[in-house]
This record gives sequence, structure tokens and C-alpha cells, in this order.
Amino acid sequence: MTAEPVVQEVLRLTGGLPVLVSTLAESRPADPDDVGDPSATAVDRFLRWERDPVRRAAALACALPRGFDADVFRAAADCPEDEAEAVYAWLRGMPFVTDRGGQRLRYHDVVRAPMLRAERRRSPRGWAGRHRRLAAAFRAWREEAETDREPGALWADEAWRELRLAETYHQLCAGTREALPHALRDFVHACEAGAGVAAHWARALLDAGQDAEAEAVAGWGAELTAALDAGGITAALGLLLRRGGLDAPARARAHRNRAVLHGQRGDLDAAIADLDRAVALEPGNAWFVALRGEHHRLARHDTEALRDLTEAIRLDPANEFPWASRGATHERAGDPEAALADLNQALDLKPDYAWALARRARVWRALGDSERQLADLEQALSLTPDWPWAHCERGDALRAAGRDEEAIAALDIALSLDPGYASAYASRGASLARLGRHAEALADLDRAVELRPGYAWALERRAEVRRVSGLP
Repeated sequence: MTAEPVVQEVLRLTGGLPVLVSTLAESRPADPDDVGDPSATAVDRFLRWERDPVRRAAALACALPRGFDADVFRAAADCPEDEAEAVYAWLRGMPFVTDRGGQRLRYHDVVRAPMLRAERRRSPRGWAGRHRRLAAAFRAWREEAETDREPGALWADEAWRELRLAETYHQLCAGTREALPHALRDFVHACEAGAGVAAHWARALLDAGQDAEAEAVAGWGAELTAALDAGGITAALGLLLRRGGLDAPARARAHRNRAVLHGQRGDLDAAIADLDRAVALEPGNAWFVALRGEHHRLARHDTEALRDLTEAIRLDPANEFPWASRGATHERAGDPEAALADLNQALDLKPDYAWALARRARVWRALGDSERQLADLEQALSLTPDWPWAHCERGDALRAAGRDEEAIAALDIALSLDPGYASAYASRGASLARLGRHAEALADLDRAVELRPGYAWALERRAEVRRVSGLP
């Protein structure tokens, strides 16, 4: 048995377990098709000393979930209630069961894989039915965890996600018709919770596909995992959108999620293009329209920003986000009265909206009301104390009020939070210069220009400091 394809097939079927490799090698297979499945042999070896049929059945049943505790044990095993505790304790003590301390118990992979194959091949209908039963159990626990919860908060809850993921895994193993489309739609939601969560979802698809010998499911799991490894969430969402497999709402959400990632990287054109597709798929979705308006604002497309943000407000006037974004657009366009009206409305809807407070501070600055400007900035920072932009805005406001020592302290905080913040260096340099600390001022202004070449305001301040101080 030396041909590479034969060796690979033997290793796949045995998990590399030496005793099973030896068993298959004794038959001297010449072709991969000649390699028999050693699953039954493996199960007999793992449970050879156990003659109690209840215990043997429980051990096989608990191979189906990827992990189990006492609750999952009861859902998986057809075990008489008066024996359940004793059988569960026996199973916990088996050498192939690992306890990871606070997590669910797991079988060693080399034991679980042949048990799964043996159960699937012994009774395909029984296999599907038991996975459906486990999916129903996890669904009931998930729905219980949703009681009195906002739907939008669920994906941030790790415990809820684990229940949802286990339910999805068992639906995929049962081969229900809608299981794969539902799993792919959930993967889009998982991407919103971060790359780590998305990777768990991709892994569950891969595991379910391999455990159930479902090629399409395993293929999706492998491709999504590879895409995440190669290019992160953006690449994985791109794969989903190219390959299909999503219904219209899920495609729209995938475009929206990818748009956010493009925006975070500063690729506003790509973000807007994805949001165009999301809005085309769901034209009545106020959040998608508002998000496109915000990206237009960031790209300084004020006409398009005002169009989208006004439409988003029409679709959902109780959402504070488009009011605040439209207010910021008006402020930059030089219309402080319209800006103030929109930002006031946003804060009426959400009084602790730090971003709207900081943006309204800019309006107060335009209206010459430094007292209200500082008050809004201080309230914003009480809500989000680690926000470098707001600390820099406060430093600018204090400098404009002639309070340079306080300005420097605020800008110190901004730079401790974001050491690459060019505007904060420039502003601190201006305050240092006004206090006569010219060498320190030049160091800050040099750093600002280094970080942002062509920074006109910093270049002008630096030239003035050099002229006044005579420093090079």
C-alpha cells in the first residue's frame, strides 16, 4: 500500500489512528475504491468493553452534536430518565471525551468521525431524524434566549450565537432543503459581528458538509474559510455575491456590510457602489438609504448626501442617524440654522448621541457661541471619553478661546489616543507657539506636515513660528 491516492484515502477514513491504519493496510488495497470503511471496526474498538446497550447507544448518539452538556445529552440520547444521570457520568469519564473547563464536552475527532460515519450509513433516515431533533432542541433554547430581547442585539450575544450555530449545524446535517440558504444568510449576519464570528460560521459549514458527506455544504465552508484567510470579510462577502446562494434581502445586506468595510478603509467610491446595489435590492430600506447618504457626505457629495438623507428621514423619521448626518452636511455647506435644526432633532430623538453633540458643537462655533460649543463637546466626551476627534475639537475650541494651557492638555489626550493625528499636532503646535514654546511648537508642526504633506494650515503656522522665533 504505497500509492499516494490509496494512502490519502486510508488516512481520511482512519483519521490517522494507527490501529485502524494497520487494519486497512492488512487488506493491501491497490486502488482508493478498494479501501473499505473501518467505521464499524473503530466503534467496536472504542466501545469493546461496554456491553450495556443503553450506554453504547448513548455514546453513539452523543457523537452527533459537536459538543454536549447534560441538556444536550438528554436531547441526543434515547436514555431512560432514571438512568440518565448515571449514563451521563459514565460517558464523561470515557477516555475519548474531553472537558475543556466551562465549555461543552467534546469527543476526540479521531473517535467521533468514525462514529458519525457508522451512524449515517447504518440508518440514513435515522441520522436525519436525530439531527432534526437536535436542531429543534437548539432552536427552542435559542428562542428562549430571545425573550424580551431586541432582535438587533442578538448577534452581539455570544451565548445566543452558539445556540444559533448549533441549530444551523444540525439542520445542515439533516439535509433540510432550506438549511444551506439559511446558513449562508446567517453568515452575512455573522460578518457584522466580526471576522472571528464569521470564521466560526464558515467552519460549521465545513464540518457539517464533511460530517454529512454533503459536498455542496462542505464546498461553501471551505471556500468561505479560504476567502476569510486571504482577504477577510470583504473577500468572503465578495465570494457570496459572485457565487449567489443568497435571497434578495441577504444580498442587499451583504452589499451593505461590504460597503461599511470599504468605507472603513477609505474607499468611498466602492462603498457607495455597494450601497447603490443594496438600495436597488431594497429601495424602501431607510437604513441603507441613510448609510449611502452618509458615505456621500464623507465623499463631499453634498447634493447626493442631502437627497439620500432627506429620503431616509421620510422613510423613518424616528431614526436619529439621518437627521444628524444631514445636519453635519448643512453645517459644512454653510447653513448653520438648518444644521442646528436637524441636529437638535437628532438629539431630541437620542439625547445621549455623542456624535450629534460633537457636530452641533461645530454649529455653535459657526454661530460664535463658544460656551455652548464647549458644553456640547464636554457632554460628548462624558459619553465617549476615548474619542480622539472630540478631544481635538475641544482643544481647538479652548485654543480659540485663548485657553492655551487647557487646549494643550486636551490635545495631549487626543494624541495619546491617536498618535498619528495630524490635526492635533498642528493645533497643539499653534498653542505652544502662542505660549512662547517655539521649539516644541516647531516639533509638533513638523510632525503634522510629515503626517499630512501639503497641510496648508500647519505650513502657514510653521512659517510664522520660524519668522517670530528665528529658529530654522
